[in-house]
Amino acid sequence: MDKSHMRRIVVSFVTVFRQMNERSQEIGPRGLGTVAPMRATQRKGDIATARAVATFTEMGFDVSLPLTESAAYDLVVDDGDQLRRIQCKFTGSGQVDLRRIHSNSNGYVVKRTAAGAYDWLYILRSDGSEYLIKRCLAGRRAVNLSNRDRLRAMGE
Repeated sequence: MDKSHMRRIVVSFVTVFRQMNERSQEIGPRGLGTVAPMRATQRKGDIATARAVATFTEMGFDVSLPLTESAAYDLVVDDGDQLRRIQCKFTGSGQVDLRRIHSNSNGYVVKRTAAGAYDWLYILRSDGSEYLIKRCLAGRRAVNLSNRDRLRAMGE
């Protein structure tokens, strides 16, 4: 491959990357992009899980991650007395969708939470506020956030 051909490939890649970046939706400092709605939803979940790991670690808990994605929880926290299974959610509003949605060869699969699927529910709002509900909300479609479940602001 000659240098001019390689240069055209690099320029094409940079052009596509810039176009994708210009169309991104602002969620955080880097944006999520608009490639696919499901991917953006997954990215929000990834952000919530990463923030939960940081928050629980800052609170002095040991945090572990499951090796597979098939569990109904996203992380495990050792609170000193017990291991707690944590489900992490991201929301842009005061209401949190509790259903688990994934896709397979037949389309989307929507499931409500089974009893005992997790121990604590961690929620990250798009404004950065964090909530922790210390019970499993089995069978419910959604929950409205309450100030009583709000975690203290970081650094307080």
